[in-house]
This record gives sequence, C-alpha cells and structure tokens, in this order.
Amino acid sequence: LGATNCIQSLGDVHLDLSELPQARARYQEALPLFRAIGEKLGAANCIKSLGDVHYRLSELPQARARYQEALPLFRAIGAKLGAANCIQRLGDVTLEEKDSGKAEKLYREAVDMAKNISPANEAAALNSLASLYEEQKKYAQAIEIYSQAIKIFPQHAYIIRNRARMHLKRKDADSAHNDIELAAQLQPDNDYLFLRRGELSILRGNYAAAISHFEAALERFPRMSYAYFSIGLAHLRAGRPEAALEVYQQGLDVTDAPSDLEKAIEDLEALQVEEPGLRGVEDVLGKIRQRIGNG
Repeated sequence: LGATNCIQSLGDVHLDLSELPQARARYQEALPLFRAIGEKLGAANCIKSLGDVHYRLSELPQARARYQEALPLFRAIGAKLGAANCIQRLGDVTLEEKDSGKAEKLYREAVDMAKNISPANEAAALNSLASLYEEQKKYAQAIEIYSQAIKIFPQHAYIIRNRARMHLKRKDADSAHNDIELAAQLQPDNDYLFLRRGELSILRGNYAAAISHFEAALERFPRMSYAYFSIGLAHLRAGRPEAALEVYQQGLDVTDAPSDLEKAIEDLEALQVEEPGLRGVEDVLGKIRQRIGNG
C-alpha cells in the first residue's frame, strides 16, 4: 500500500507540474496495484486522476468516461468528497463542451453535496460554480459567487486569487491588488501569486515587472505555457515583437493542452481589438494557429 501510494503521489506531482504523459503513466501503474490489494479508495482516486489528465489534454470523452467510472466507486464506499469532486469535474467537462445549462446543474449538485461535508468543501464547490460565469465572461456574477465562497470559508487563498483574476478581467486594478495582498497574507509563498502579480503589472503598464513575475513562476513550473504566453504578451505590449515571438515558441514547446492554445489566441485577439495594428500580434497568432492545425 505504501509503495502504491508513492506511485500515485508521483503522478500527482507530475500533474501539478503539467507533465501530463508522466502523470498518466504513474496513475496507470498504480491503478492495478490498488485493485490487486483491494484498496478501493486508492483505485477510485487513480481513476479520477486519469480523468484529470484526459481533461487537461482536452480529451473530453475519455475524461467523462473516467469520472463516470470513478463516481459509483466513491459512492459505494461512502466517499462523499470523492463523489462530489467527480460531479464537479463532470461539470467542467460539460462546460468545455459548451453545455452551460447542464454544467450549472452539475455544479449546483456538487455544492449541495458539499454542504453536508464541510464549509471548506462547500466553498470549493462554489468556486467551480463561479468558473461557469467566468467562462461566460459574466465577471460580476463570478465575483459574487467567489465572494459567497470566501464568506463561507475565508481561508481558501486560491478562491481569493480567483476573485482577483475577475477584478483583473474587469480592469479593476485596485480591487485586484487588494485581493492579491489578502491572498498573500494567507499563503505568502504561494507560487500562483506570481501570476496574479504579473497580470496586475500588465494591467498597470509595468511590463518589466510583469515579465519578472512570470519568470519567477517559470522557475517553479518550467512547463507552464501560460507564463510563457504572458511574457510574450508583455513583450508585444512593450513593442518587442521579436522577443515575443521567441517566448511564445518556448510556450508552444512545453504545452500538450489544446485549451492552453485557445486561451492564448483569445488573449491575442483581445489585444488586437484593444491596440489595432500592434506589431507582431498577427505573426504570433499565425504560429499558434499553425500549431493547432498540425496538432
């Protein structure tokens, strides 16, 4: 059991580092071992984690199949948290498939289940519900749900960071700054603070500071394509198209997730609207679209 738990935990580390093929291999190694020793919770967790790998790779049918496989296993052993998490993830898959109505039902089902587990879990489920409104670009409603979650359980620093991201989307630099610092009080060494501070620096036009923050994130997550793409965005805004193209290529070299590329295109298209004629944007868009076309 100890050895198998270690293998599964190595999969978790690979997943956190966005090393998706390695994560998949570890979970696939651990799953039959859990089954062989009759460790049902470990097996269910492995199946869910394999779903997470598929989800990160935008392999939505495979992700759904894994979550649907894990859900009755969690229910059979009375693992309420595992079941609620599976329902949340099914909501994520459904949201990616653009069925927002069904996704909302799944998220609200997860919230109702989480209420009977703990305030911390209820807040986490509300966080997923807020992501629905974020995906729909209903940032004010997302902020409302994030705020509800924070009121229920103020210790979840990641939810505060998520609310900060919504303030950034609304170009509310002061509110974003306040949330970033509030999250930092709870988790002063959290790596994701570099991302929020980098985004805030871009909003304020301090591109050198933004690049510094995103580079600090890359020291901890060398395969985080979002950090590379954000550095590229800062270079474009600063009028350095050649540097931008180089760093975008670095991001393309490390990502296995189509959703990362779609998000990068969305940010670049928004930049085109904001600053028409900005040099280098179309070249970068062409490179990313070529990658998608080849992929």
